[in-house]
Amino acid sequence: MPERSDDSAQDVPRSAPATALTDGPVGWEFHMALIESLPVVPYIDSPDDRRTLYIAPQVKDVLGIAAEDYVASTVDPWFDNLHPDDREATIAELEGVLEAGGGKQEYRFTRPDTGETVWIEDRLTVIEVAGRKLSLGVLLDVTRQKLDEARIADQLRTLAQIDAVSQRFSELVVSGADLPAIVQTLSEVLESTVVLTDASGLEVVHQAGAGSPGHAKHDKHDKQDETAHRLEQDVVVRGERWGSLQVWFHQAPGRADLVAVERATTAVVLALLVEREASLVIESGRAALVNDVVLERITSGRDLRRRARALGVDFARDRLCVVVMAPLPSARGGARARERLRDSTVSQLSVAIQQMGCRGLVAPEGRRVVALVAVPPSVDARAASEGLAQPTSRCGVGSVVEGDDVQRGYRQALYALQHAALRLPDGGAGSVVSFDDLGLTLLLGQLATGPELARFVETEIGQLVEHDRSHGSHLVATLQAFLAENGSKSAAARRLGVERRTIYYRLERIAVLLGRDLDYPETRLRLDVALRGWDVLESPRL
Repeated sequence: MPERSDDSAQDVPRSAPATALTDGPVGWEFHMALIESLPVVPYIDSPDDRRTLYIAPQVKDVLGIAAEDYVASTVDPWFDNLHPDDREATIAELEGVLEAGGGKQEYRFTRPDTGETVWIEDRLTVIEVAGRKLSLGVLLDVTRQKLDEARIADQLRTLAQIDAVSQRFSELVVSGADLPAIVQTLSEVLESTVVLTDASGLEVVHQAGAGSPGHAKHDKHDKQDETAHRLEQDVVVRGERWGSLQVWFHQAPGRADLVAVERATTAVVLALLVEREASLVIESGRAALVNDVVLERITSGRDLRRRARALGVDFARDRLCVVVMAPLPSARGGARARERLRDSTVSQLSVAIQQMGCRGLVAPEGRRVVALVAVPPSVDARAASEGLAQPTSRCGVGSVVEGDDVQRGYRQALYALQHAALRLPDGGAGSVVSFDDLGLTLLLGQLATGPELARFVETEIGQLVEHDRSHGSHLVATLQAFLAENGSKSAAARRLGVERRTIYYRLERIAVLLGRDLDYPETRLRLDVALRGWDVLESPRL
């Protein structure tokens, strides 16, 4: 539709069609009724003087301007109400259409009555009547079609984004990406801050994106960004809530954003499952290796190193030290509580070995925990082993040995552990006993290979051992506690957890059975050596 001219001195009526249109057999009334019943807006323009000669009354419904006002206006309502973003291009395109003798345009028009923007399809043809050019055209409201097209295009864009996001996270899963890579990828895709927390919400496992909230809990009271839209997705692994994936959007998330969070959450779950399964395989392999050490199935140091390397621990050419730790059972709880305590001991021992500056392979073995520790030349194993002490466990440490002697190292550590249980206060709770520090016990161990030690023990305390076996008494343990406390009866009572009068009674019984004066220093020395010898004979051979 051409731009209106200010020239109003033309002789063609502005409120009626050209005379040529009314000629013929069809009556004027029928002709106009037909035009004004069409679902489009017919119009006639004079392109030479840029005037609208006629426009159908349907224009009121489409453009929001009455036909008589449109034709009688001294300004051009079509030009004035073209959408500002379309005006320049539409006018330039119109010139080309007129030159070509006709064509189609699409543009946006702002209705002056409601302020609503509508899409118009404008089709025109240039004809010549009585030597004068006229533009015959129709206006069609295509707003609904345009909105449908925009909606479809938006859906196609969203589907393409969803497909790209799904493909990206699928590739992450296939490549075995870890949790930091997944969190970083989600942050890049959404251009937002992403935080992966544990089940409590107090601990940040991983985070990515500018302005990542530190390690504080992220809940409804978080004030990091009052304008951000926060989305939280639970991470559930095999029916158990492991943690949550939290995203801070700068604006309300769209469908593709929600799908990205969902795909990332799935990738996190799969990564956790893979990690868990791999961990179980490694734990099983470590337990099998430790079990083979205990059962003396290791054929050589080379075999030991090869298997350890396959489990992620490189012993290289370092010498080895075996550590055996026994968690002290709690008065409460059954097998489940003992299992939790053992697993906790595994974790604590692993950390302690790292703090020693060593590499270690730690695994449970029955109710105990066994560690194979690679000791670099720069580390003093005996001094560093003091850092292994745990208040809820006792610990035995073997000598530093070559890989071929690891089974002997295990026996040494087990012997040191048993020494702690038998000879130290509170059953050795919180203690670390090194085999190399046992001194007299080691000498007695050498004698245990012959008959002399057994004869000496039988002569000195044989009657006590036999009495305990036949009567279920605790005379040997009482004598050990009495000697360990340097002859203090009250201290011995506390050590054994019995009343002092019980100690008095037992000591009197011991003196009678042995026929010895327990206050005599040489007697105490002989009995102490005999008790240590008995421990050696009862312990596994080194």
